[in-house]
Parts: sequence; structure tokens; C-alpha cells
Amino acid sequence: MAQSFDFTAGTQSFFTESGIPVIFRVPKQEPGPVQEVVSLRISAFGGVELTEKAGALDLLSGLLMRGTYSYSKDQIDDLLTRTGARLSVSADQDSVELSLRCLRRFLPELLPLVSEIVRVPKMEERELKLLIEQQVAALKSEQDRPESVIALKMNQIFFSGHPYQRRPSGYLESIREIKREDLHSLLFRTFNRQNVVVTLVGDFQVEEVKALIDEHFRSLPEGQRTNPTRAIPNNDFSQTHFTSFNSPTTYFLARFKSPALDDEDFPALTIGMQILHNRLFEEVRTNRGLAYSVSA
Repeated sequence: MAQSFDFTAGTQSFFTESGIPVIFRVPKQEPGPVQEVVSLRISAFGGVELTEKAGALDLLSGLLMRGTYSYSKDQIDDLLTRTGARLSVSADQDSVELSLRCLRRFLPELLPLVSEIVRVPKMEERELKLLIEQQVAALKSEQDRPESVIALKMNQIFFSGHPYQRRPSGYLESIREIKREDLHSLLFRTFNRQNVVVTLVGDFQVEEVKALIDEHFRSLPEGQRTNPTRAIPNNDFSQTHFTSFNSPTTYFLARFKSPALDDEDFPALTIGMQILHNRLFEEVRTNRGLAYSVSA
């Protein structure tokens, strides 16, 4: 089924007058409400390379949605409810992304909000303190679930000394050390004209897209690009670790190094892992009933 889709057809790449890179696509012209839907994504490069402080990325992502100098948190919630739009900010190891999906007629009303979120969020101290306490509670609850404990231990061991060890959600020992000024400097490193790419899918003309992006985002700081993580984890492949946990269930997790996305062997790896996943599931769960959850 996937072979019947060409996701590159009709896609254009260009720079706006202010130098912001844009990937643009007009959806397939079919009658119906789908033509009214617009999807916008602002992707910022760098991920964990943007900060030395584990947990800062998730705190920044959460704080951006809690008010700007023109929109209070309640006003943001009311606007999204009234327009039926979906707006979110999230971070992973390699990027920070703001995503918006809405009807085209609401885009002129929503873009000023999106612009302020990435340029001038208020980042109030009281909101940061509340967000930190919520994150601490989530990290503590992580210790109560064996599947979360094993994932945490694996991350710490496999990525020891590697940038990915600074996971976006942070750790109990690091999250309370993050200050408002840390997030201010992180904001400018993240959302600047050299470090973002805008992706837009909607029924527009190219010149319309250029004008919209420049109107709302040309005042982003010039900044500079943050290079992606290219370091290979330097761990001992022979390590085996055991953690005792008061649970009737035993959890097993193995991780290995593999080709990167841009390696010629990556497609073969992807297919091979899917075959392994299918065989494990069929043998371990279906045929033998040894485990409920098994995957590769």
C-alpha cells in the first residue's frame, strides 16, 4: 500500500526573503473538508546538543504553552478550543518541534500566537516552579513501574558519556537545578532563523506561504545552526546488568548499535528488525504464551 504513495510529488523547498527554509506541499486536490486542513510544523535542530542540562528541553516545551506577553494561558486554551486547532511543542534527542493543525480560515488568527510562543513566551517563575513539580512527580512515578526502570537504566548505561544521556525529560537529580535564565538562553539557541525549518501542508500558493512565514517569523533572531549528534556511543558491548524489583514479572531489554539513518544499510536493518519482531511475537506470545509483550 505504501508503494502507491509518492510523498515527494508536489513538494517544494525554498527560502523566504528573511532566509527561513520552508518545505511546502499542496495536498492532493480532492473534493471534501480535507482541503480546508492546514498542517504547520516548526522544527528546530539540535535536541540534546542545545543544552548541557538534562530536563531543560521538556521544561522549555511545556513552558512555551503557558502564556506569552499577549496571550495568557487561559486565552491560549480558549483560542484553541474555539478554533478546534491542535497545537503542541515537544522535544526529543535530536530536535524540538512545534506542530499546529487547524482549518485554513483560522490560520491568520493562530499564527500570531505561534509566533509569540517561539519568540516571546512569558516563562513566568510561578509557572516554571509548577512545571518542575509536575516533572518531579512524573520522574518519581517512573521508579514505581518496572518497564520504566529498565528503560531508564538502559539509557544511562548504553549512552554513558554520550549526549543522549542528557535525555529531554531529565532526572530527579537534575531537574530542580534548572533556572528560568537557563530556559531563556535555550529558547534563543533553539528558535532562530539559522536553526529552524518550517514545513507547511495546505492549499496555498508559494508566494502566499513566503509572505505568511516572513510576516510572523522574520523577527526571530539570526542565531546559528546547532549541529546534530554524530558521536557513536562508546560502551562495552559485553555488559549485562540486573536490577532487583519487587514484581511478579521479569523484564528483559537488549540494545545494540546499528547503522544510522543516512547509512546505506539502514533500510535493510529496518526490514530485518520487522522480521525479527514478527518472529518473536509469533513464537514467544502466540505459540508458547510465555509473555504478553514482546517486540524488536
